[in-house]
Amino acid sequence: MPTSRRRSPVRVTMRSKLKTALLVVLLGAVLCGYVYAGFRQREYLNRSATAGGQHPYLRDAERMAVDGGAAWFGDHNRMPLVPALVSLAYVPQWTRFFDRATLVAIASGVVLLVLVAVVCFATLPRAPATFVTLLGTVCVFMPKASFVQAELAYYALFFAAWAVMCRVIVRPDWRWSGLAGVLCGLAFWAKASAWPLMLAFAVTMIVRSALAMRRRKRGTEGRAAEQELSGPASVALVAVIAFLLIAGPYLRECKRDFGRYLYNVNSTFFVWCDSWAEASAFAKRYDIEHHYPDAPPDEIPSASRYWQTHSAGRIAARFRYGASALTGLVYRSAYLKYLAMVAIVAGFVAWKRRRLLKTMRQEHWLLVCFCALVAGGYLTVYAWYALVAYGDRFVLSLVLPAAYALSWFVARYGKHVGHVIVAGRRMRLIGLTFALCSGALAVEGVGEATYGAVTADPAFVQFYFNESRAAQLDGHKDVAVRGYRGIIELDPTFAPAHHELGMIALREGRLDEALAQLMQAVHYRQNDPNMLNSLGSVLIQLRRLPEAVRALTMATDLDPNFVSAWYNLGVALHLAGDDRGAVAVVQRLQKLHPPTAARLRVFIQS
Repeated sequence: MPTSRRRSPVRVTMRSKLKTALLVVLLGAVLCGYVYAGFRQREYLNRSATAGGQHPYLRDAERMAVDGGAAWFGDHNRMPLVPALVSLAYVPQWTRFFDRATLVAIASGVVLLVLVAVVCFATLPRAPATFVTLLGTVCVFMPKASFVQAELAYYALFFAAWAVMCRVIVRPDWRWSGLAGVLCGLAFWAKASAWPLMLAFAVTMIVRSALAMRRRKRGTEGRAAEQELSGPASVALVAVIAFLLIAGPYLRECKRDFGRYLYNVNSTFFVWCDSWAEASAFAKRYDIEHHYPDAPPDEIPSASRYWQTHSAGRIAARFRYGASALTGLVYRSAYLKYLAMVAIVAGFVAWKRRRLLKTMRQEHWLLVCFCALVAGGYLTVYAWYALVAYGDRFVLSLVLPAAYALSWFVARYGKHVGHVIVAGRRMRLIGLTFALCSGALAVEGVGEATYGAVTADPAFVQFYFNESRAAQLDGHKDVAVRGYRGIIELDPTFAPAHHELGMIALREGRLDEALAQLMQAVHYRQNDPNMLNSLGSVLIQLRRLPEAVRALTMATDLDPNFVSAWYNLGVALHLAGDDRGAVAVVQRLQKLHPPTAARLRVFIQS
């Protein structure tokens, strides 16, 4: 009979060290690729402070640097963690400040990715841990690598807190529970939406204690039940205390200034609005960022008011709309194919090991309930809020937990399920799945770092413009101008950016520059009456009256009720010597807007 070969302990040790070294090299390469993607994105895509919604965070960071971080807790819309970090790089010159802030964003992203990798490799086998880390890097972190936003900090801290909580639910330990509370508290400083995670954990541990009490009353488990009763309760208390110690300063400030501990304009008011326009109008009317609104109760968005003014059908329709919107985002996402592949394998494992799943239900049913409570609760809130605002930034918070949960299940219960022959070698189906997904993610990561970091989709450009416009309205003209120019570099055909640059130049008396920008705007959007009216205004000042009349006539043809265009047309006709045409315009304006007609009549007669 052939003798069995035993591996030498030295050979096993050397192989283990080699695998560890290769793993370190792989992680180093992933981090280097992330940094490279961040710098390319910073150079080609993230061109100004208004790209990607960064301006509010930079504005808060400036206030922290000037007024002192202890005196500034943010606008109670965006949380203070990221602005506090970016304030360390503040310099009075905004262009330099923005450049330094993007470097801080890239560096902090590296630290957060290391945190994600540590959590994965400390609790999962190497193959699934590599997969989850790569998925987070390529599909979650890289698209936002250089942007000054709170999302990446929130994703990493939320995931780490969730993973530690899962461990504590399976094996209660007060040290790990304290760590979970600290991580959840830090996630709360990044985004206020972290506190429901702590609530879900506390409820789960209370349920575990209640079940232990029930078993103790029945006398079924004796001392084990008594230990089970005291363990989860004290462990949950440690987590809550740690969370409150970290989040306490912000909670106390909210209570002092607004009369409630969990004050946030989104969760307090906006979530009960029917649109972003309604939420924005309410915020501007009552300045809710600085004090609780002094308004009649029937004018303040609230849960009770919403239930009283909306039927069950409208509420159901809102959930349907939100579910459809979120489904569309997930369907178009880069991570879906990888989660779907691992989910299919997880389903195959569950079918093959269905007898073993009975043991899992007995051992980990409370953990499954916790994960379902977190996922279901957050998705329900995101679907409800979609009518006001939605985007992939919400769903991305659950990508890492979903990938981790699926990978944990497959790695734990699929060790001996299925084999395939690849290149003459027998490989486990599970190992092959993670290898294929990780390889595909590596290839996609290279593409994201080289191509994805320099391209912008229409939604990004439109949001870039909206933020630049908001900065201009807030009085940050230089920031807005840089934003408009960055938009034109990304998409030279984006007419609204040309139009805004032209109007700024017009107001500052730079007529030639204004004419060039407005002609570009009209060239790319020929049927926009507002842009034609602006072009006509510049042509009037340049005394190019026939061209002004043509542009303004087109504007009034497109929008017969456009009062400003009719007024400018009357001015152009009068200056061109066509007083009969100007009087006809006065008669038209008399029907539309008598005060403007009177103003034009005075101009003609002067």
